[in-house]
Amino acid sequence: SGVWASCYARSDAGSAVMLSRIFRRTPSLRTRVAFATAIGAAIVVTIVGTIVWIGITNDRLERLDRRLDEAAGFAVPFVPRGLDQIPRSPNDQDVVITVRRGEQVRSNSPVVLPKLTSDYATTDIDGVRYRVRTVEIPYPEATTLAVGATYDDTIADTNNLHRRVLIICVFAVGAAGLLGWLLAAFAVRPFRRLAEQTRQIEAGDEAPDIEVGGATEAVEIGEALKGLLERIWKEQDRTKAALASARDFSAVSAHELRTPLTAMRTNLEVLATLDLPDEQRKEVLGDV
Repeated sequence: SGVWASCYARSDAGSAVMLSRIFRRTPSLRTRVAFATAIGAAIVVTIVGTIVWIGITNDRLERLDRRLDEAAGFAVPFVPRGLDQIPRSPNDQDVVITVRRGEQVRSNSPVVLPKLTSDYATTDIDGVRYRVRTVEIPYPEATTLAVGATYDDTIADTNNLHRRVLIICVFAVGAAGLLGWLLAAFAVRPFRRLAEQTRQIEAGDEAPDIEVGGATEAVEIGEALKGLLERIWKEQDRTKAALASARDFSAVSAHELRTPLTAMRTNLEVLATLDLPDEQRKEVLGDV
């Protein structure tokens, strides 16, 4: 059980180290370029899309107002003839026309438009939004002509265009990110080549030759690395020369020390094996 526990502990430790290395890795340059491109495109697309969004909304509203202007312009000449003589506009049969003259109110539809003070206004009638164009006619009597149309078609058309804008914006951001990813592949190719050349460098007699082209940054890094390797190889040559000098010095020193050491060993053997008179012993000791 102790062996199994030790194996599990080592396995957990190895997994933890592997996970920590994975999470410590930073995103690649290619990923960063694609991400930055997508963010930049998203900012530009958001600004442009917002302008287009607002422009579409205003344009649809202006088109509706122009429809009401045309219907009102067609109806105004018929107002003096009588409230019942106002025909529908031939270009817009769906508009509601309400005429007020004193206490008299006539409408060409079951819907009666309210009396509004502004020329263009939006109002709700039975839960339905209407855009109303109001025209004041002072002759022959003070008459108010109100021409209205529902927002349904305008809102549907506007929403349809808004959906198209959203689709185009999303497609533009995605295309920008993909394009950034593809272009980054060419941008990082010199760095990959530089990394491959660096991994192939081994300690040897000849200094490595690093050649990197492409992006200016990659060339600068390659030149800096090449200069660093040249300095390292110069120091390596100096170290080799110093080691050779040390070996020569050691060999010469060993050769020079061999003779006196041999003489000292001989004298010590004489002192250890022979019974010499005191004078000779002193002479040998003095020699040692």
